[in-house]
Amino acid sequence: MASPDPPPATSYSPPDVPLGVSLFLTIPYAFFLPELFFAFMTTLLYILHAFSIYYH
Repeated sequence: MASPDPPPATSYSPPDVPLGVSLFLTIPYAFFLPELFFAFMTTLLYILHAFSIYYH
């Protein structure tokens, strides 16, 4: 038989809106941030390759 006492209340409850690092681990950012990173790296490599022609 179940006890009549309710479970003790906890003082911790996670926030409804994620804050800090957990914000960047949500689904949209999980796809968006790597896209920005690889786009930046690809652009950087293209620029460095273009300038490397002049320094042979």
